[in-house]
Amino acid sequence: MKVFHITSEDVNLITSLHCHTAIELCCVVSGKGKIVACNNNYVFAPGDVFVFSPGEKHCVAKYSDDTDLLCLSFEPHCIWTSQSGFSDTRMLDSFLNQSSRYKNKLSSKTANYVHRNICRCEEELIDMDSEYSAAIKIILADTLIYILRNCGYAKTKPLSASRYYNLESLRKTMAYIDENLHEELDLDVLAESANMSRSYFCTIFKRYNGIKPWDYITIRRIEKALVLLSVSEDKKLNIAIDCGFNNTANFYRAFKKITGKTPSDYEVVAK
Repeated sequence: MKVFHITSEDVNLITSLHCHTAIELCCVVSGKGKIVACNNNYVFAPGDVFVFSPGEKHCVAKYSDDTDLLCLSFEPHCIWTSQSGFSDTRMLDSFLNQSSRYKNKLSSKTANYVHRNICRCEEELIDMDSEYSAAIKIILADTLIYILRNCGYAKTKPLSASRYYNLESLRKTMAYIDENLHEELDLDVLAESANMSRSYFCTIFKRYNGIKPWDYITIRRIEKALVLLSVSEDKKLNIAIDCGFNNTANFYRAFKKITGKTPSDYEVVAK
């Protein structure tokens, strides 16, 4: 889980439609502008809070010079994995099992509550008092439950709970993916490693992560490429290969799809 600020100085990094594997809660500390998500336009002002699900394309389309966005980002498996300490995945349904009432911009009442909690998470990370990690988990769970109870974003029928060993196998397979992004990854092999059929693996993966397995792999590879582009002067072909792409054409195509920019665009921005 990460808590970070996006200001007018670096908001140009996200002015193109992009997506990620994480769930993101974003509150407006200062500034005014417009956010685009799911083909909807939202005006933002201080106090507003926006939510973005995995794979959901969004961007800051317009912003003022004093824009400051405080964001909390976390992967769904932070909730459903056995190590999280949580046993109820229902709190993720607002993002992974959405009803037709789902909107990216929270109501003012819910926004106030969520905004305070995100600020509390930031304070915990700054102070790092004893058991701060556990405190953040509790605040996050409280936030997700509040959204679930008050927004009506989740379908009435909850996601069916998967057997524990299925989720544990899924977690291990996801860890393998993250550690081997540079390698050739095959869905049949990944499904077999999770002791599932390919179709069941794809179903379970999307159910608990909000995106399909191959979309997850592609986004993860591009996220790795973004890091390499910011710290390495290596040739783009080498970076592409390091991230699991066999040629620059596929790399550029995926990069543009996920970030809305080209690798060259990002290098210019990063410098």
